[in-house]
Amino acid sequence: MARDAKTILDLDINTTYACLSGTTKSIVIRYTDSVFLTAISTGSRSSSKRRSTG
Repeated sequence: MARDAKTILDLDINTTYACLSGTTKSIVIRYTDSVFLTAISTGSRSSSKRRSTG
């Protein structure tokens, strides 16, 4: 579990990377916010809905 993620977007990016780097098979990932899908798929970290994990 990632404990050093400062935002939910950071956590989703980390989860995506971990899943993709661990296999050559298809994966399914659910993102916390639909805005993150665009940010992650384009490599853009500037999301207007960034939230803190607490």
